[in-house]
Amino acid sequence: MVETSDYRIPGSNAVTLSPALAKEIKERFARDRDNRFHIFLIAAGLRRTYLRTSEGGKDAYAPEFRKWYADNKLEKLFGQLDSSFVKYAASGAVIEFVAQGSYFDTSNRPTNVPAPDPMPFLEALPLSMNALYELSIIKEKVDARTFRTLFKSKPSRQSVDQDLRDARTDDKRPLIHPHVTAAELLMWRKAWECPPEPKQKRTDKRTMMLAAITVSGELFDFDKFGDHAGCVKLDEVYECLSRLYDLVSELDTEDRKFRVLSNRDYLEYGYKMREERSDPAVRVKLREDRKKRDAKFKAAAAKAKAAGKKPPKPKKAKPDLRKLQALDLSKITGIIK
Repeated sequence: MVETSDYRIPGSNAVTLSPALAKEIKERFARDRDNRFHIFLIAAGLRRTYLRTSEGGKDAYAPEFRKWYADNKLEKLFGQLDSSFVKYAASGAVIEFVAQGSYFDTSNRPTNVPAPDPMPFLEALPLSMNALYELSIIKEKVDARTFRTLFKSKPSRQSVDQDLRDARTDDKRPLIHPHVTAAELLMWRKAWECPPEPKQKRTDKRTMMLAAITVSGELFDFDKFGDHAGCVKLDEVYECLSRLYDLVSELDTEDRKFRVLSNRDYLEYGYKMREERSDPAVRVKLREDRKKRDAKFKAAAAKAKAAGKKPPKPKKAKPDLRKLQALDLSKITGIIK
């Protein structure tokens, strides 16, 4: 059993720069990664074994599993069965998929050539549950060849008909790497499924503001388990936008009178960013990174003060233009409340 006394910052003697210390750090990282992956795999096994499909086609867990889950208070660890636990299980499924190497091209490989080692691919997987969940979606959406390519490059295409061989690739920045975020994976998947249409020069007079529709900021609220806790869900945003598009299409069959501009991509990105940060492991890493930045700044300020120089100003985080900014409605008039 772990004692509170075990959690102390090691003294200077324990962190002496040496190969032994570097080895200990690497071993702890490896154990942490292996432990997390096995938790994901256990969740996948539980879901695969105890998920039932009724005659109506609706999935539900077996009663004995729900009782066991509740009696052992596993919700405190996994979160809710219909949300966070699903992501744990999906993460385990994609880990198994990568470990089995079923995405390798076996049909064109000579019989005397051994199958590639999947270990480098496993080591390239992210540790974040939300990122692994996004990878599980990508696995279902793309073919095996495209999935394999994501470990060594970041392909992009200009149309859905464009083949992987004709797609542009960025070999210096593979999509799948240990630090990839769920938001980055989502943005790539959306662009791969629906490539942006080429810009065409045209005169569009639909530029006058007609109305403004906003959504509650609780869309981005998550609890400590990574479960959504706001009053509005992302699916409800999708439904609202779908109804708007249908209404405008009905009123403007020739597509000349009205136009709906949505922030769907930005909302999805912001949602995934906050969902990613709600992951306990990611929160710990963010706190550690912030402490390192603060310590580095304090050391630089102390050094400048000792040298009689002007202390440096703290670096401000660069704005991410992909993140959604709140709409400024102060200059818009005529909005019906």
